[in-house]
Order: sequence, then structure tokens, then C-alpha cells
Amino acid sequence: MRKIRPLRLALALLVALPTLGACDDGDIIEQSKIEGKQGYVLRFTGQIDGAQNYADDLRVALAGFADGSEYALISRELNPAADGHVDVTLSGIDPNVSTIELCVINRLRIRMLSIAKIDIGDQSLSDTLRLELAEPVNASMASLIETEILTPSCARCHEEGRGQHVAGLYLTPDKWYDALVGIASKRSPDGLALVQPGDSTNSFLQHVITGHADQILAMPHADIVIDNRLRQFVGSWIKFGANRE
Repeated sequence: MRKIRPLRLALALLVALPTLGACDDGDIIEQSKIEGKQGYVLRFTGQIDGAQNYADDLRVALAGFADGSEYALISRELNPAADGHVDVTLSGIDPNVSTIELCVINRLRIRMLSIAKIDIGDQSLSDTLRLELAEPVNASMASLIETEILTPSCARCHEEGRGQHVAGLYLTPDKWYDALVGIASKRSPDGLALVQPGDSTNSFLQHVITGHADQILAMPHADIVIDNRLRQFVGSWIKFGANRE
């Protein structure tokens, strides 16, 4: 199962006067207990690149989720300035919200992919919280496919030196885009491209990650990307043109 990557973004959460430190290597932000929690407000600042070039049915957002739910109780689409700077306020946050996430959601406000999150479920919060990104985040569709799907799920096998079974298909960060987009598959009996920009139905990568090509592959791939929302995310990226940025 895919895990949300460790929070290398160094998120900091501040409320009123005290400064609250972030964990060094986890998703959860350490916080001080503050009295009261009713419809609080969060101000988010940082630099996010690549959020403007997204498929029509998806958006990069700041969203709040209750425990065990994939549906955002509250969300705000992020539209960074030309230099990537974001400064937005999320107000009226429901007390049932347990996590605030920088994520990709669809039109139904269902979480497709989480980039980073903080857990606020067992804290009592009041007034205005401030959430800051300590370093820029690349939230482009291609970047997220690399960091959240290909690198953790595919690159460990599809790298140089792994033998003939990978068919020379290298999916490491420096090679994956040029290896996939517009390149004919060596395994497709129909001569499909691995990624045909604008056409996920005729992209062999989509057949592979959904398990529809397992019978013609040396190794089954249906259980490598098991989250259907990630499969849909790849499909949306392809349909939108499979852009590099």
C-alpha cells in the first residue's frame, strides 16, 4: 500500500503567539494544546509550482478531512501567483476535521492524492492557525506521478542493471518521461504507445497499471498500483496531454 511520503516540506503550524515545531521525519505536526475549537480559521502560505496546469476534473487544494473519510468537509482551490506564491485563508473549518491536507481533489471533493498533511484531530484549536511551507513544492501532475507513483512503486524494478525482464524500460526520475511518452511499447500486441498524449484508452501504461495487460507480461502488475484513485490520476494526466511540467 502506498504511504504518504514523509513530510520533507517542513510544515510549521503557528497559533496566536507560540511557535509550534514540526516533526523531522513524519507527516504529523507537533502542537501545543490551545483552549477552544469551534469553526476555526487557517491561513496557508508557501510556494507551489505546477498547480496551474491541471486536468479540468482535478485541482490542487487545501482541504480538511474527518477520520476515515476521503471526502473533504471543506476545501479551497489553490491558484498560485505567477511566481508560485500562495497566501490563502480557509475559514469556518468544521470541528470534525481531523487533518488538513495539501492535496489533489476531484470535482466531488474526493481526495485523489495527498501531498502533505497535518493531524489536528486531537487538538483543541482556536482563532487563526498559520500553516507555512518551508520550501517550494512541485505539485504538477507529472511531478506527482513521479514522486507518488513511479518512484515508490515502479522504479525499484525498472532501473538500469535489473536485467532483461524490464525490457529496457527505465522509470527512474531522470529517465521515466522520455521512456514513456510517445514511445511504442515492446510488449503491446497492438503496437500501442506506452503513453499516447490525449488518449489513455490507447496508452499501454494505463493497461498495465489496471491489470489488463497482466496475461502478456512476465510479471503481473495489477497489484503494484492498487489504489484506483491513483490509476485515475494517471489516466487524467494522459488525457490532459501528458505534459512534462
